[in-house]
Formats: sequence, C-alpha cells, structure tokens
Amino acid sequence: MINYQLILFVTVVGLMSPGPSVLLIANTAMNRGRWIAVHVALGVTAGSIIWSSAAALGMAAIMTANAWLFELFRYAGAAYLLWLSYKSAKSAWQHSRLTLANSVKGSTRRAFFTGLAVHLTNPKPVLFFGSLYALLVPSTATNAELALVVLLIGGPTLVAFVGYAFAFSSLKVIAIYGRMKRWIEAAFALVFGSLGVGILLSKSPS
Repeated sequence: MINYQLILFVTVVGLMSPGPSVLLIANTAMNRGRWIAVHVALGVTAGSIIWSSAAALGMAAIMTANAWLFELFRYAGAAYLLWLSYKSAKSAWQHSRLTLANSVKGSTRRAFFTGLAVHLTNPKPVLFFGSLYALLVPSTATNAELALVVLLIGGPTLVAFVGYAFAFSSLKVIAIYGRMKRWIEAAFALVFGSLGVGILLSKSPS
C-alpha cells in the first residue's frame, strides 16, 4: 500500500530546499516582474512533472544505471548554471538600474522554456524522484496509483514555485532589490556559479 501522506511530506520538504530553479524564479521575479516569473515557475513545474513521470516509468533507474546519460545531463546542467552565473555577474558589474516596467514585456514562452531547461538539466530531480519512487512506491503499484502519485507531487510543486514567483515580485521585495541590485546580483552569480561547479565536481551515481 502506498503511503501518500509520507510522499506528500517528502515532497514538501524537498520544495523547501532552495536550488537552481528557486533561485532562477526569484531572480526573474525581481528583475522582470511577476508575470514572467510565473511562466518560469510553470516551466520548472513542467520539468518536475516530467521527471516524476519518468521515475514512475522506471526511467530514473535507467539514467542512474547508464553513467554516460546521467553525465550528459550533469554537464548540460552545470553549463547552464555557469551561464546564469555569468549573466548575473555581468548585471552586477554594469550596475544598471532596475527597469521593471520595460522588462515585463519579455517573452513568456522563452521564460517557460528557460524554467523547463533549468529543471530538466539539473541532476538533483533525477536522484530525488528516483529515490522517492524506489523507496516509497511499491513495484506492484498500478498505473492509476502511479498517476495519483505524480499528481500528488505536482500539486504542491506548482503551488510552491508559483508562490515563489509571487513572493519575490512583491513591491517590498522589489524595492529592496532596487536599492541592493548590485550586491544581490553578485550573490546570485556566486550561488549559480557554486552550484554549477558543484555539479561538475560531483560524482555520478554508481
């Protein structure tokens, strides 16, 4: 029997741990506004659902068993994070003013696929969902039960990531960001860079 309450608890705890996707949503919300950040959050959620579905179908086990495939995603994710670090560092160095009114006109489609790309190339969800399904979902689970688990994980994920977009796009947060933009962007550059290097130095699962 599947312990849905435990799965929900593990999912919520995992969402409370900030990673590249949360940082990207926060950075987008403060730089480009709520609407663009919400679309990034939707892209991240879509990526989460894809990984969750893949784990339900046993693809996470296939990825961890085939080192080359896992390495491909690992290097792609690290490269993308280092690129985000470069962009944040460039913004901090230029010390440009915050122009939120203009930046919210950006492409929502591009925002969605940016969030999707960051989450799909991040090795952490592969390990998280692979472990979750391996430990908490029995091999005898029916297709209906697996679908319910995917929905159970997807619901809080959507609420959490969209919530981050709303939280970091509040007027108070934006006002603080406007005053400390250079230092905040420098911090984002450092964190994105550290995450990227950390992924490069980490070992693939055996």
